[in-house]
Amino acid sequence: MLILYSGTTAVLVFLGAFLFFLKSSLLRPSPPASRRRTHKTTATASSTRTASAQITADKLLYHQLQNAETFPEALPRGRERLLTLLDRTVAAATAAAPSASGILSLPPRFDHSALEAFLRRADADTDAQFQAYIARRRSGGEREMLLDAAHARFWLRQAAPVKYVDGAWLGGVHRASTAPEHRAVTRTAWQILTEELGDGEIELNHVRVYEDLVKAAGLDLGRGDDARFVEAANNPNHDARIWEAAVSQLCVSLYPEEFLPELLGFNMAYESSAYCMLVAAQELRELKLDATYFLLHIAIDNGDMGHAAMGAHAVAELLAATPPGPEQNQLWRRVQAGYILAEGLPTTPTPPSPTTLSVAAMWGRKAPWARPSHAVCRANIGGKTLGEWLDPAVYPQHSHDFLTAMAASRWVAPGDPDASKLLRELRWGGRMFGAFTPSEIATVSQWIAELVPDVPADTPGAYAAFTGHTPDRRLAAPDAPVLPQLQLRTFAAPPRTLAALLATPQCHIPARRLAPLLIATAVPFERLPSHPVKCATPRGMAAVKALRALHGFGDAPRQCAGMDEVLRRDDAGGVVELGVRLGGRERRDHLADWVRGWSVAPERYYSLLVGVQLGLAVNVLLNLENTIDEKGVSALDAGERRKVREIGERVVSAMAEVVDGCRWKQVCAGFFTVRCEISMCTVDAGGGVEEEGVWAQMEQGAVEVEIESC
Repeated sequence: MLILYSGTTAVLVFLGAFLFFLKSSLLRPSPPASRRRTHKTTATASSTRTASAQITADKLLYHQLQNAETFPEALPRGRERLLTLLDRTVAAATAAAPSASGILSLPPRFDHSALEAFLRRADADTDAQFQAYIARRRSGGEREMLLDAAHARFWLRQAAPVKYVDGAWLGGVHRASTAPEHRAVTRTAWQILTEELGDGEIELNHVRVYEDLVKAAGLDLGRGDDARFVEAANNPNHDARIWEAAVSQLCVSLYPEEFLPELLGFNMAYESSAYCMLVAAQELRELKLDATYFLLHIAIDNGDMGHAAMGAHAVAELLAATPPGPEQNQLWRRVQAGYILAEGLPTTPTPPSPTTLSVAAMWGRKAPWARPSHAVCRANIGGKTLGEWLDPAVYPQHSHDFLTAMAASRWVAPGDPDASKLLRELRWGGRMFGAFTPSEIATVSQWIAELVPDVPADTPGAYAAFTGHTPDRRLAAPDAPVLPQLQLRTFAAPPRTLAALLATPQCHIPARRLAPLLIATAVPFERLPSHPVKCATPRGMAAVKALRALHGFGDAPRQCAGMDEVLRRDDAGGVVELGVRLGGRERRDHLADWVRGWSVAPERYYSLLVGVQLGLAVNVLLNLENTIDEKGVSALDAGERRKVREIGERVVSAMAEVVDGCRWKQVCAGFFTVRCEISMCTVDAGGGVEEEGVWAQMEQGAVEVEIESC
């Protein structure tokens, strides 16, 4: 009995303790909300910081790569960014479910007919997608990309970083240093580039066409290479995928010899017909905005004789030059990787979600009543006060800018409504309590929750595993300017006009130097097309015209030769091909080295390079009769001499278009540096005779004079 009693007591004591614990737990105050969401807030904040840092880094890289003369240290960072993007997009494509519309549906071994069929299917899919869009619109559907005129202007500004580097992915191809076995392929790619640049006609230059569209829309963004273009105060563009796509276009051509297969695959994807171009052109015209830029791409990127056909031809030509087997299979994988890179990085602005549109409309409805109450509010959001943002007269024109600025301000914690000051101000205890209904607050909360950035996971090694090609990440030394330390002495009376300069007596060219000098004539401005926005100027157009002549392209203003030029193989080639045939690659030449050094900075030394280009044209291309060997025989036949002379005349004509805007002193310095170095003798500048032995002084580095920026 005693034992039973003791056991019952123990049970009762245990039950009492349990009930007390339960009661205490139920009555104990909950931990603060801030403690409950610590893990979520920390993770969201970390993702936001990472995404914001990457946008900032991409903006900086975008600016510096377009000004590589000033920031050569950006080149290896661009290479590393390219490898990171290749890893990420390849990893995503290989992890995704197999798709008949993806390039990975093609056989692992290159099959030209299979590639052609794939590209035809892709075009057919684009057409079907657009026909479905047209059917929806004809059935009463609303615009799907550009909601109204104000949103169209916002969209055009958001897309500008990509459009201002149009063609940049091909900017590094077909230079004088390109391997001879690749020159037929890179010639086709370079032709696409020069047509993107307008073939030397500024009205046809794609970047200029988009710049004109932006200006006509009332936007002032500055040039794409200006520092203010990437400054949030001037261009509040925080669309991560746009900056990422723009940077990829700049990075992919930085090392064209190393990444030629990827570059050609990237180009093949970019030059294919695009659904977004078709829709943008349709909706811009509906909104009475200029659609020329988009219509131009729709026409020129056709798969018959246009850029799409040319891009596919270049890929097929590259692979056909390699016998079937492991090496060709690897090249094909690398082409696919470049195609995947382009397809995996959208070039259109992120479309607004339904929630975003609801919030924009909500603020618009409240603007007439909200503005007076914020008249004295000093809170600054994106460079404007709330009163300025909520002015009913202008709010419809900048509603999307307002939400962009709000999302980037201290009032919003992207992805975390509870941590956002804006939500606290809308609820009880906040200064805007009562201005928003519970359903409206819920909508704002949902909008903030959707702002959490998508931070892709790092996938190092995915590209190498897919292609079998492991790039050496240490091979990233910037191609910095190597400038000659020389300058001609001051002449008593140098030529005062271009005509007088061109009339300077020509000199004898030793036959052994003709081949490397022919190659050197293509070098002065070969790097300028890497920066399309710099080519969208009269100076850039003159350089493009000269380069087209030097590379053997025809002179057909306001035409796009397309595949006609590709299929014209009877006379395909320019001065580099002639120089290579004569053995120019095997011969080192001081002048060629100097020209390469100056060419790395074509903007800084533009006037000097105009003189160098004129000097090479006059003293090499137009001077072949003074180039004979010891037996009195020319290295070129009559047809080749005629062709070289025509090239020289076109180069002089192109430089004449801009010489009046150059520093004449620098033009003369460049011209007579070439003249003196070729002749290795006395130089008569038309008003004073230099002392003999200049060549020996230059060779020993004895003539040191400052070369100015021009």
